[in-house]
Amino acid sequence: MQATPPATGSRPPLRRKRARTLPAARSDGVGAGTSSQPAATTASVDVPGLSAEEEPRQRAPKRAPSTPPEPKRPSDWHLRKPQVPKGAEKSKATFELHLRTLWEMPAQYSIPPKVTDADKAPFNMRFSTEGQVKQSVTSSLDNHSTLIDECQQRISDFRASLLEIDGIISGNMQRISFEAMLFMFRTVAIHGLSHWAPDVLSSDPDSMYNLLHEYIAYLTFKQATIAYGYSHMGVNLEFVEKFGVMRKFYRSFVFSYMHKNAKLEAKSPGSMLKAKQMTPVWKRRGELAKGRLDVFMAQGFKPRVIALASENEAHSDDEFTEKADGPGVYLIKSKEGRSQK
Repeated sequence: MQATPPATGSRPPLRRKRARTLPAARSDGVGAGTSSQPAATTASVDVPGLSAEEEPRQRAPKRAPSTPPEPKRPSDWHLRKPQVPKGAEKSKATFELHLRTLWEMPAQYSIPPKVTDADKAPFNMRFSTEGQVKQSVTSSLDNHSTLIDECQQRISDFRASLLEIDGIISGNMQRISFEAMLFMFRTVAIHGLSHWAPDVLSSDPDSMYNLLHEYIAYLTFKQATIAYGYSHMGVNLEFVEKFGVMRKFYRSFVFSYMHKNAKLEAKSPGSMLKAKQMTPVWKRRGELAKGRLDVFMAQGFKPRVIALASENEAHSDDEFTEKADGPGVYLIKSKEGRSQK
């Protein structure tokens, strides 16, 4: 059936890309030039390349331009306590002791040495993939014929310095055998490193330079653990064998904890040592605040007094004083009405 031509004086319909239904004309002649109009019919429109039943293909949506992933922040590497696998706490602590030993940092306030571009350049040129780094470190561990005499003297000096530092870290380092330390420091020297020093201020743990330090640390730790070098620490060998877990421990300690310490020391030299000295002072202030707060609450002091006493900063009766002729002492500040004993 052919489409009825439009009424005289009416506007012809627009051509579209698919079949179109024409509305029926009203019987009263409104919108048409005649008094009557047949029922609406479907007008066929020729569309090149398409039949009347086919729908035109829609244009595919544009893809958003790909953006490179943002580098991780130091806090992204940090492992919280619930994230440490159950039973791996001692392995984590021992691995951190191993890293401090490689770093030759026996004190809590020790800061990693700075790394320059000149230090990193030879290793970024030497290696191009992580697999090459791992293979190089593994091969060096199998080559026990190389002897580096400088390492023995360096270890002797380092172990002698441990006797001058009073602390848990230095105490645990003294229990590491001379042979285990020689193995660790020799592996560092074999790779042309003057000292083990990852670039903690870098935002790229996957650089060839940092990967070399990571594999040296992990593989020497694994070998030392298998040889019972850390038997006094209670290491769980099951977790030491899991490289993915140990990598998380490594990057949390190096690129989060040590990054924070190095950045703080660079901003304010001497701040780490001062913070170490203030730790016992802050602890005593907290204990004093708790005791006074219990008394104030029991005696019904006003809320503003209780709020003031709950802050450690409000209690500074006990301070550390340096002495030129010997170790420092703790002095109790005298106050009116307080016993001098």
